Amino acid sequence: MAWWRNEKMIRPVLSSCSLLSYGRDVVLSVAAVICLGGIVSAEQPAEAKKSAPAKPAVTAPVDSVLRRATEIVVKHVADGDLQGAWLQIDARGGTYDVVPLLDKSQVEKQVVAVERVFAEIKEQNSSAKFTLREPELRPVTELIASLQHELEASMDFPGVNITAAVFTIQDQASENLDVVMSLQGRISTEKQREEIRKFGVALMAKHTFWGRRQPGQAKAREYERAYIDISQLKKLRQSALFSSRMFSRGMQLFRNGDVAAAREHFRASMVESSDAVTRHYWLILCELQLGKTDRARNLLRVPLNRIRDGKLSYDVVLRSLERVQGPLRWKLIAMENSILLKAK
Repeated sequence: MAWWRNEKMIRPVLSSCSLLSYGRDVVLSVAAVICLGGIVSAEQPAEAKKSAPAKPAVTAPVDSVLRRATEIVVKHVADGDLQGAWLQIDARGGTYDVVPLLDKSQVEKQVVAVERVFAEIKEQNSSAKFTLREPELRPVTELIASLQHELEASMDFPGVNITAAVFTIQDQASENLDVVMSLQGRISTEKQREEIRKFGVALMAKHTFWGRRQPGQAKAREYERAYIDISQLKKLRQSALFSSRMFSRGMQLFRNGDVAAAREHFRASMVESSDAVTRHYWLILCELQLGKTDRARNLLRVPLNRIRDGKLSYDVVLRSLERVQGPLRWKLIAMENSILLKAK
């Protein structure tokens, strides 16, 4: 039976894995050498009998087999089938354990792709012994969807659309093989890169899975660097023409009852527009109609607060929604009232 067909082997091991699988021995360490200053006589003070301070441990360079195998992984994980996955390779005394870290929402297609990559690793490193271990599952797609939703809800990231994540090596020229999660998608200004990275780190730190193993405050910067890379986000200019086209199509789909498709068009319209309050409200209506009450409420808080503070106009919203009547409109009004009543 193939390793991936065993149900016991395809299960989330949420208690033992993190983004970078901290705790795995990817590189070997060379023990520190302690040198004594000489022979100490019994008559000398006790302080003189102390050995010299230990030298810091030296990290050995990654061996050539591990590097070649990792390069094969990097080449394949950007493919559609392995997007959001990574193969962790642990060197253990001359043998190599390969642990698939898979996106739990893409398991069925990823386990097949893993076998192909594992076969190539063995073929390209025929003199080394590799063992394919049980897969560990991580909520990568869930994280990216949550990140994009929170960016939309904040209304502070016009022109931003995060679509996927690819795991890769931070610096392939380095002696170490530090893995990072590289966000895929688009931005509208260079300033947004660092803002998105900080936003994503904060979101992951609060996440029930990703934030579980965050280091202490002293290592916070290492934690931030390790998790998110924003260098591959593409800078694209927003288009009022495309925004209008997507919005018009979304309205047509909404009237025809295809609310799920309308939602995606309203989202695309928001990305292309810097003045998106009406588009934002139509996205909220779609979430309400689809029964996504929590998402709708999360999207509603910021625009409602800005309207109350006079930063946004409610008149344009009312004009845009004047044809939306009946139960859906009353749901929206009730949600607005509940948010306003809880506001401090």
